[in-house]
Amino acid sequence: NRVITQLIEFARPLELRKEKARVFDLIHDALKLIEVDAQKKNIKINIGSENHELFADLDPDKVKQVLLNVFLNALAAMKDGGRLDIAWAQEKENIRLVIADNGTGIEEADLPRIYDPYFTSKPAGTGLGLAVVQKIMEAHGGKISVESAVGKGTKVSLYFPRRISEEEGRNEK
Repeated sequence: NRVITQLIEFARPLELRKEKARVFDLIHDALKLIEVDAQKKNIKINIGSENHELFADLDPDKVKQVLLNVFLNALAAMKDGGRLDIAWAQEKENIRLVIADNGTGIEEADLPRIYDPYFTSKPAGTGLGLAVVQKIMEAHGGKISVESAVGKGTKVSLYFPRRISEEEGRNEK
């Protein structure tokens, strides 16, 4: 079902249903979906941000899909246990969400292709996960950045545009 959903999601034009959402809640909801797998694989999840009251204007379902895809990639890269670190921060123009694992990492030669539809290094992968992630991030006016080192792990940074309130705009002038 997930493969079919991703294929449909990738093929059709993206329609966002944006609303004010608490970033922590989206992370928490997506983590619930991988919790059992993480425990089975002896993967420790560390949520490292103190800002639980950070809100953003985004499509909660689509962002949960982004998080789930990134989390599942991280779990797949950590076959014999590991650590998944999640943090977020408000920057001047963005909300930055960082997801890092200490898994197998991505070969340097493969990094430019990770967003290509159907490109995968996993035996059972579809190659749609990061292509869908990139499409959803771009639809939000954001971006994704991936750093990786073989044998050390991968760090995925998700940047969502920060909507500046009228009051903040007046204070910055």
